[in-house]
Amino acid sequence: MGEVNGSRGRLRVWVRVGYEEMSMEMDRGSPLRDLLLGLMASLGTEASEFFDVKKGELHPDCQVLINGRVKTRELRVELKDGDHVEIERIVIAGG
Repeated sequence: MGEVNGSRGRLRVWVRVGYEEMSMEMDRGSPLRDLLLGLMASLGTEASEFFDVKKGELHPDCQVLINGRVKTRELRVELKDGDHVEIERIVIAGG
């Protein structure tokens, strides 16, 4: 196994899920889907607000941004060292 950050084998991404912020270390070449599955495992019941744990998917009213760009339907996109990933609910006001 290589060094923690900036090495050939590992990368670190910064994640915000709702109001929770954290960094996660992953294998280089990992897709967004792997990050989401890891978050579901680490957040436990808190994950149910954003993820359908049984299906392993985001709820339809949630979106994922990588470095400020919406990537909700691109679960195979490869993450890069230093990426900032945000998972949030889409709130639509109406009356």
